[in-house]
Amino acid sequence: MWYTREEQALVIGAFYSMNGFQQCVGGLIAYGIAQLDHLKLKNWQILFTLLGSLTFVWGIFVLWWLPDSPIRAKCFSEEDRILMAERVRKNDTGIQNREFKMYQAIEALTDPTVWAVVLISFTNALPTGGLGAFSNIILNAFGFTQLQTYLLAIAQGAIIMVFLFSAAYLSSRYNQKLLLAFIYTLPNIAGTIVFLCVQTSPRTKVGLLMAFYCMQGFGAVAVLNLAIMSNNIAGRSKQVIASSLVFISWAVGNAIGPQVFRDNDKPRYIKAFVAHIVVYGVQLATIVFLRVRLMRRNVLKRRAQSLPATRGNGEETGENLAHKQAFDDLTDRENPDFRYLY
Repeated sequence: MWYTREEQALVIGAFYSMNGFQQCVGGLIAYGIAQLDHLKLKNWQILFTLLGSLTFVWGIFVLWWLPDSPIRAKCFSEEDRILMAERVRKNDTGIQNREFKMYQAIEALTDPTVWAVVLISFTNALPTGGLGAFSNIILNAFGFTQLQTYLLAIAQGAIIMVFLFSAAYLSSRYNQKLLLAFIYTLPNIAGTIVFLCVQTSPRTKVGLLMAFYCMQGFGAVAVLNLAIMSNNIAGRSKQVIASSLVFISWAVGNAIGPQVFRDNDKPRYIKAFVAHIVVYGVQLATIVFLRVRLMRRNVLKRRAQSLPATRGNGEETGENLAHKQAFDDLTDRENPDFRYLY
């Protein structure tokens, strides 16, 4: 990572905020396409072709122009590259290393911290997959027309961006990622409970819409979870395995998510939202477990070095860590100077 541990949540949040932005732009484009008549292609086919073509062209530009790391960027001098490496020394998570170390891969596969992050990724992605695939059908069930759902997607995208930016800012400001992940899961639960308890009628459709918007906090939890992974898993090979497992769990969660929405349960999909409540409960329990585990790991490291206590977020107070092994490609378990942030 080429950003300090404090900056990483902001960078990840800015990247993921484009999910919300594309909701806004996509809603506008979909609404415009829906106004066209007598087209041989269906609306979704036009939308996919247009956005897919733009993505392909932009991907070629990025491949040609964007360097794979600051060290390879031609715009920086040798001195600048050294300074960039030194400013992230205290991360103790290492920098780019192309040597694959099998022992680090094994450590990743046996580390409860890695599996906790993987489980959070899965439990966060499963409701997301279902809500993303069936959002228009759900909103139609509230009494909104198809064209109205396209416009409502603009507000949905803006709310996603608010969740993402606020989570990234608060994480950077207070460095309490797991606590914030717990808090940002609660609006999802509240919105789901409203779906389960409130009947559909013209008088309740606005309230149900607000509940649906509350359930967009999943993006904030995803950003915080990725920041937790990048902050607390060191060693290049271990990071590669961990990030691969997180991506796989995210993909599996998104694939399973739509499957809990069954035809015989529409249009309200009560059973699907009961499943979401259970999944959110597992997510909250995993967040608590991970925070307690990381706190415990810091205590053990400080005892091994006979050092004083840290703040409540894992940052050192009276410790004077030299970070001499920061660039030795050590895992978080190996490096005595490594401190977990939570």
